[in-house]
Amino acid sequence: MRIIRIILFAIVSFQAVAQQPLRYRIYGGANQDEAEDFVETHDKGFLICGSSSSFGQGASSVYVIKTDSNGIFKWGQTYGWINSDRGMSIQNTPDHGAFISGFSNSFNNFDYDAYVVRIDSDGVFQWQRTYGGNDWDFLYASYPTPDSGLVLVGETYSDTQGDADAYMIRINKSGDVVWSRKLGTAYHERFNSVTIMENSIYACGKITDPATMTSAMLIARYSPDGTFIDSSMIHPVPGRNYELSSITNASYSDLLLSGGLVDPGAPAGAQQAEIRMRIDTNLTVMWLESPANLGATKVCRHTFEDNRGHMMCTYTVNGGNGKTAMFLADFNAGNGYVYGQTYGGLEEEEGVKGMITSRNTLAFLGNTYSWGHGDQDYWLVLFKADTLISDAGMPSSAFYYHMDTIYLSPIGLKEIASSETKLFPNPVSNNGVLTIIHDPSTANFSSIELLDIQGRKLGAVAIDNAEEFYFDLRDLTLATGMYIVRLKGDEAVQTIKISVQD
Repeated sequence: MRIIRIILFAIVSFQAVAQQPLRYRIYGGANQDEAEDFVETHDKGFLICGSSSSFGQGASSVYVIKTDSNGIFKWGQTYGWINSDRGMSIQNTPDHGAFISGFSNSFNNFDYDAYVVRIDSDGVFQWQRTYGGNDWDFLYASYPTPDSGLVLVGETYSDTQGDADAYMIRINKSGDVVWSRKLGTAYHERFNSVTIMENSIYACGKITDPATMTSAMLIARYSPDGTFIDSSMIHPVPGRNYELSSITNASYSDLLLSGGLVDPGAPAGAQQAEIRMRIDTNLTVMWLESPANLGATKVCRHTFEDNRGHMMCTYTVNGGNGKTAMFLADFNAGNGYVYGQTYGGLEEEEGVKGMITSRNTLAFLGNTYSWGHGDQDYWLVLFKADTLISDAGMPSSAFYYHMDTIYLSPIGLKEIASSETKLFPNPVSNNGVLTIIHDPSTANFSSIELLDIQGRKLGAVAIDNAEEFYFDLRDLTLATGMYIVRLKGDEAVQTIKISVQD
């Protein structure tokens, strides 16, 4: 793998301070890279997952990067195939590998399927699985189970009660389905987040009436064997659309939930607000915070409880220095507002998720249009303390940041259009020889690889950068079906689909 790394350091100072309490890290390529989730690893670094149109084989690929504890890039990999593959959630495994879950339309007749990838500690692909029925299926979140597997949630359009049903799957550590469940009515249901608390599984999301397009908050509880226990639908103000985006464990066996609402009938610029809620394990609402006066806050994407019992919230808001900003807020155990600050540049930023690390520091994940090389990039915001206010109590008007922009090339160097290379015959016999005609002036290729539909390499040959070269299939014992021919060089890569027949 060839990695080209460019590090840019930018330091902004409004007053002299002794330490640097805040650090920005930005990762991405020439196009759009969107982060969705992150976890702390055993070595106190981070694994970040999302999707990338900068790297990979398809329109977008599952994109995972590994950093050290300071956010310094260690490695990056893409997963998926030739269409759209998105990573929405990541979880550690006991052997220091990871599960990445999301959805893909690269397999199974190119319809969307729930999708899980297993990697080792170095990001090396182990296996992948697709799940679902005869229509579209999506996974949005996951949570580890005691048997080293996962419980996963999302939505499904396959054999539903209505438009779509909320979807939950439990898999073991090998990716085998233990059970799957749907929660559906004549409406449209979806789960966005899931957790496990006191031997029960809790999921949250929304339920939408397709006729009126109004939505309510949805919370559900299941037993570990998938038995439905209870659910709750919450719709405080008629006419407003509500959605829960996260559910996390809190102290005293409680659960914290967050999300957002939209009032389509309110004036422009005053249609949105955040939602924060605390419930007990029986789904009883202990308190629900949702402003009566709407404003510019788009959504409270994630809430977690820190070591002080405070609630740390990650928002996306209109305003700040640019069009939208990441807004981080601290609420005490009594739900009283303590501190908040917007972060970002002159363009659009998004807050995604936060955590308290094993080193008792705060880390937040987002996406940025202001910095980096492409349209959108992963954005990691690291504090050196366990509060949003700096180590030295620095006021919000003064902060430092460092910015790392990473240009990676796992398989996404220079993408060459397939029209610039001719491959025939196609379809080809599994006892035949492929002929490839290529213009050497467009790229310098050194090898040809054959991949199956699961992305596994079946064969490879070294080549000179000639105009015509050959790939003999006779010794590979190929079944009929679709395959990928991949041409690789130091500076470029090209993929072409082929059909193999008897």
